[in-house]
Amino acid sequence: LAYMHSLNLQHRDLKPANVMLDSTGRAKIIDFGLACVSSASRSRTKTKVGTNAYMSPEKTAEKRYGPADDVWAAGCILAELLLGRPI
Repeated sequence: LAYMHSLNLQHRDLKPANVMLDSTGRAKIIDFGLACVSSASRSRTKTKVGTNAYMSPEKTAEKRYGPADDVWAAGCILAELLLGRPI
């Protein structure tokens, strides 16, 4: 996720179905169908895309959002893993 964000790439639909494990057990992010590249002039976007359960409050309120929203979704995934159930 940090590497993607260093390239100004936002996934925008991070959820458990889009995280796979490779043969060594390392997590890989897949399905970049809704991803977008942020430029300096458009560092935060307002388009509402993604899966509702993993959207940050900014996205659900249709406010401007950015790479931190991918981090929110990753936190939701981690909470699911720790709780053993969907949040």
